[in-house]
Amino acid sequence: MRLHSWTGAWRLLPVLVLLTVPHVKAAQQQPKERHYYIAAVEINWDYSGNDPHRLGPTYKKVVFREYDKDFRQAKTHPSWLGLLGPTLRAVEGETIVVTFRNMATGPHSIHPHGVAYGKQSEGANYFDNTSQKEKEDDVVQPNGQHVYHWEVTSDVSPQPDDPTCLTYTYVSHINVVEDYNAGLIGTLLVCKPGSLDELGQQVGVHHEYVFLFGVFDEAESTYKPGSEADHLKYTINGYAMGSLPDVSVCAYASVSLHLLGMSSEPEIFSVHMNGQVLQQNQHKVASVGLISGSTATASMVALHTGRWLLSSHTIGHVEAGMYGFVDVKKCDSLRAPQRRMTVEQKRHSRVWTYYIAAEEVIWDYAPEMPEHIDGDFKFQYLRQSSTRIGGKYKKAVYTLYTNASFTEKSEPKQKKKELGILGPVIRAQIRDVIKIVFKNLASRPYSIYPHGLTLEKPEEGVNYPAGGNHSHGVQPGETHTYTWRVVDEDEPFEGDPRCLTRLYHSAVDTPRDIASGLIGQILICKSQSLNIRGVQLKADKEQHAMFAVFDENKSWYLEDNIRQFTDRSKVNKADPDFYKSNVMHTCCRTTDLNVNSLTAINGYVYESGPVLGFCNGEIVTWHVSSIGAQDYVQTVTFYGHTFELNGRTEDYLSLYPMSGETISMDMDNIGQSGHTMPFFKINA
Repeated sequence: MRLHSWTGAWRLLPVLVLLTVPHVKAAQQQPKERHYYIAAVEINWDYSGNDPHRLGPTYKKVVFREYDKDFRQAKTHPSWLGLLGPTLRAVEGETIVVTFRNMATGPHSIHPHGVAYGKQSEGANYFDNTSQKEKEDDVVQPNGQHVYHWEVTSDVSPQPDDPTCLTYTYVSHINVVEDYNAGLIGTLLVCKPGSLDELGQQVGVHHEYVFLFGVFDEAESTYKPGSEADHLKYTINGYAMGSLPDVSVCAYASVSLHLLGMSSEPEIFSVHMNGQVLQQNQHKVASVGLISGSTATASMVALHTGRWLLSSHTIGHVEAGMYGFVDVKKCDSLRAPQRRMTVEQKRHSRVWTYYIAAEEVIWDYAPEMPEHIDGDFKFQYLRQSSTRIGGKYKKAVYTLYTNASFTEKSEPKQKKKELGILGPVIRAQIRDVIKIVFKNLASRPYSIYPHGLTLEKPEEGVNYPAGGNHSHGVQPGETHTYTWRVVDEDEPFEGDPRCLTRLYHSAVDTPRDIASGLIGQILICKSQSLNIRGVQLKADKEQHAMFAVFDENKSWYLEDNIRQFTDRSKVNKADPDFYKSNVMHTCCRTTDLNVNSLTAINGYVYESGPVLGFCNGEIVTWHVSSIGAQDYVQTVTFYGHTFELNGRTEDYLSLYPMSGETISMDMDNIGQSGHTMPFFKINA
């Protein structure tokens, strides 16, 4: 049944004749219809994008494609869309009319999310006690056709604080798992009034891209392959291993990003574009978190030309092939905005110089082991023996020095103890310049890469997978100076905290460098948020907590640790128990021996870090982040305390992998607390 705002309106015609001309015009205004002609068609698909250097097996797929109204000629399908169907768009008050023809060999349908529809336009096959007439939309047989009507009502359209266009999906709903893995998925944008032109394109946007971070399991597809090989594909728009084609934007252009996460199994995605700062829900972000079946709308303005990595930072995703590249090019039609700093801005801007070294240390995950720790837990994870490394590992860490001679360390001992394995906290305000004089005192190449800053290509410090650039890092014994300019595009929004919590890490080989210990936090602050010593204003104290999963099996120093702490001849690296014993895992406090990891906050496990002291009534700014080998959303609680996050009062915090948040807490509950945070004590 189609939804109508004016059902039976023709009966009012005699009355309308008597109305004045303005009233006649108003009555004649009907909801606008946007027509799409969509077919399900079968294709052969190569996840390598026909790259001659990476040719793999070809799979039979079925996909949504747009046609002319007679279904005689397929419309042009941008190559970068890949498996995705055409992007459908409509604004509030409009009706999307989809004429769907099934050109495939099996039954299919189209089921939308994010719009209103009647039962004859649902496109979902399930038992719902409806009549046969109302179920014609559920299953469209081969060579069959059905017309769907979807309404963009005020109830489903974007609200004032929402982005211009909300991102949704449409899918075939005969067998959701099989249909998705076969390739039947597309994007539906529900937009604010006046935001689309007559051709359905977003007004005021130079580039619009849809990126599906999709895991396809060909073994669960409608067209199951005959072999028993691994058919799990980690892709962006159906392209794996950097083969995503033809994604380019102009420098200084506005870019609308519509992000989808999809898998037939639970999956977490942490979407990151190197060297760029994104906007999401009126907040500045360095990455966008997605779960299977979720969507997000973001935007950006790319400033610097170059080839930039687009990927998911969740453990194993890049290694599995879930990455592509975005080319930022100089276009004659767009130029850099002309900005002149005011006298006041010049007075508050400054250059922050940090002398940071990468150096190798023996790190103790449990320097102060509590007496009440469970003995079995200690035996399983911290005991050193001829076949177990124990709780001490050779690692690489970032260390702050006083000057370019790198002879005198700068971090106070107590502060360094609280930060644990973290490198020094880097801070800067908008229109400041960060200079990192980086000396590699370790035995292999390393670098420093910051999240949350708009970077010039030479300052990135990242080694890309095949198909991208190659920045080999700083060699042992060498020194390199990074210059990062904190530009207006990096500035926190009004609804953001004064200082945003971001990460920095070595990125010569990101997973292995992080596993080896090279991590830290960087704070990107609003103007006039720091004093001349870099201390945050309007906060009594500042604390840092990083939930870091260190998979020591991926560390560059695994062989060194086996050699130093075990009898190498007795160690079997293929032993699952040996592998588990080397995963120092950020989580909550637990004595569950089925958890194959250790609790580590700032590199300390199981309450072994320092107890932090506060005075009753102090306002503390916490910078909390998650980094390392996580494949889940980290939940953080401060038992007995609430906190303020983006203007809301909360009692728990959710962190996607490789992300950070800034929260403000009133320390008003006297006593000792902790559990999923560093333990702290509040004194009267």
